[in-house]
This record gives sequence, structure tokens and C-alpha cells, in this order.
Amino acid sequence: LDFVVALRSFIVQTTIVGTILSGLSSIFGVSTKRAFIVGLIQGLGGNLSLPDRSCFAREVFLWAKERPVDQGAPLDCDVDESGKNYISYNLHCGDIAYSAEENPSLKTVVKTVSTQRTMAQLKPWIESGEPFILVGNEGCGKNLMIRHAFAQRRRVAIATLN
Repeated sequence: LDFVVALRSFIVQTTIVGTILSGLSSIFGVSTKRAFIVGLIQGLGGNLSLPDRSCFAREVFLWAKERPVDQGAPLDCDVDESGKNYISYNLHCGDIAYSAEENPSLKTVVKTVSTQRTMAQLKPWIESGEPFILVGNEGCGKNLMIRHAFAQRRRVAIATLN
């Protein structure tokens, strides 16, 4: 926590309690060391600038005596369903197919490394129903990411207020 606070690069001003709650929400229910490491990086580092988040990730892996899949991109990994193995985010390309009734904009999200990283970061908050703030420049895809994240869940409806 001291490392994160010392960086002083929060994207959105927050309190230490807010930072702690963010960290805890991403490690809730984890049962393996590797899942804890990834959750800690996503939770405590989630409000840091990308370069500082990457620096924080390197430190966490070093403290834990672990190695990310790609040491040059420590943020671009997650754990598999078992929580025992690191997996690397990779670009997923494939056919885009949808019926006339479906909304094609929700089916056309290209799973880039950045998109996968963002979805992994949002997942704990979406699954728990916790409120969160998604920040970014106008037109960067915030609305698309939120809609895509919630579209992955069954029987969930969202309303957007601007």
C-alpha cells in the first residue's frame, strides 16, 4: 500500500480507504498465491497510470518471488480458472457472426490485449455488483467496455445516464 501511495499517480483522487477497498475487492475469494498476486495488482494498481501500474506489477512479482509470463509486460497476464497457472493475454481474432435480432456492436469487440486487461479489471466489481468509475478520454470505448462486460452476464440489464 505504501508503494502505491508513494507513486502519487492516481488517475482519480481517492482516499487510502478507497485504495484499500479497491484492492480487497480484487482479492476476495482467491485461494492461490498466483490469483492473489494478480488480484492485488489489479485492485491496488487499478487507479494508477499505466506506466506506474506496470512498475507496481513488477514490484509485486518481485516481492512474491514470481515471474509474469512476459516480464516486459507484467500487466498482460492473468490466472487460469484453477488459479494455479499464469496465462498471457493474446489477440483473439475470429469470425464475427450475429443474427438480425442481435446488436452487432456488442459482438464486434475485438479481444485485444488491452481489452482483455480492462475486462479482467472490471470483472470483480461487475460480479459483486459494487459501484465503480471507469475513466478515460472521450471516445476511447468506456461505454463499449461496460456494455460488453454486462452483456457477458445473463439476465442483467443496464441503464446509462449521461
